[in-house]
Amino acid sequence: MRLDICRRHWVSGLVCLMVGLCSAEACSEELIRFMQQAVANREVVAAARTRLAQSRLDVEIGKSPFLPSLDLGYTANRLDESSAFENEENSHLSAALSINLFAGFADRYRLASAEQIQLAREYELQTVIEDLKLAVAVRYLAIFANRQALIVAEDQLSLLKKRYEDAQYRNSVGLIRRNDVLRIKVEMDDAFLVRAKARAEYEKSINLLAFTLGSDVAAAQISFAELNRLPELKDRDAYRNIMMSQRSEIKALEMVVAAREQAALAQRSAYYPRLNVSAGYRHYGDDYVWGTRQGSDGEAEMRLQAQVDLNLFDGFRKGHTVQRFQLDVRKARLDLAELKQLLTTSLENSLLDYGVAVQNLSVARTGIDQAEESLRVVELSFEEGVETATEVLDAILLLSRAKTNFITARSTVFLNYYQILRTIEAFDVLEAPL
Repeated sequence: MRLDICRRHWVSGLVCLMVGLCSAEACSEELIRFMQQAVANREVVAAARTRLAQSRLDVEIGKSPFLPSLDLGYTANRLDESSAFENEENSHLSAALSINLFAGFADRYRLASAEQIQLAREYELQTVIEDLKLAVAVRYLAIFANRQALIVAEDQLSLLKKRYEDAQYRNSVGLIRRNDVLRIKVEMDDAFLVRAKARAEYEKSINLLAFTLGSDVAAAQISFAELNRLPELKDRDAYRNIMMSQRSEIKALEMVVAAREQAALAQRSAYYPRLNVSAGYRHYGDDYVWGTRQGSDGEAEMRLQAQVDLNLFDGFRKGHTVQRFQLDVRKARLDLAELKQLLTTSLENSLLDYGVAVQNLSVARTGIDQAEESLRVVELSFEEGVETATEVLDAILLLSRAKTNFITARSTVFLNYYQILRTIEAFDVLEAPL
């Protein structure tokens, strides 16, 4: 039997992996478009932007202690009868303008802490975006792998159908036994089930990508062009330097450390005195609205006041509070060191996995050639009556397994590559490869 059926998708789809068919920009355009679509549509990104907006407002709130405070007050009183000191109807109007001149530098440190937190929220937003891009890439690869698995299942079913028809004819003329026909029929029925499951997995992967993008996906129009060429990698030291300088989680945690340092300094302000200056105006009237009662002008007072406050003892509260904030700083620094070690290990492992995946890909491609040749030899022997249906079935299943291994190896290569890009936070290299 000829192998035209089993080659119909692989010549144009899988073998072209080793040939550069498109430029770097064209190869990445499709996946980049999906990533941009997900960033624009997903609520998880909108939620991260909301947290960033809240942190910006916290910065504005932190600026308010540097500005004066203006308060107005009005009180109306009604007594059962007038007294020697107070009319039965009277009112008080007050206005006060105050500003803090010194608070132990607490306001400055708190503002600096809020600004650092704002920067941390910006990096956290970038982290969410990068995680979403990786999710898109993983879903994208899943569609590719499941589509190819469906092709393999269809190819296997086509081969078994053709072999079953041929076996029925041979049995009718007495060339093979009925048992051989039944063996092929059983495998063909199983192939129907395998194809149904492969189609369901393919449709499920489309649904998952649609969820990740936040919109429908025209899967039939996806070309997977960027998977037609193996990416080129730099050495691990270069990637480690890129990761340390670009990874958003590292930068965000560095900002958290800086923010907690400023917050700890702000707590030391409790050891310093506070100086407030205020100007006040008070008016007392024998009516609710001044001037409405004849002969009642009321009384007015203006006062300029400076106030200094200093706590001398609060049960060691200040000291313990400062120590607690200092421990927060220490914890954040330890978290940062742990994160760097974790990401470095993750990068090392991803690079190792990528190297193994490339080797497996080469072996898997050779396996397809060998499985195709094995099937060709077995079919020729079967037609000559040397081999049985069992050997033919084994050869068909071996070819399907070889194709599946190739799909897995190819997907694993790019999965590891995208994980490396996520680790060093460099998905922009899809537009300009490293």
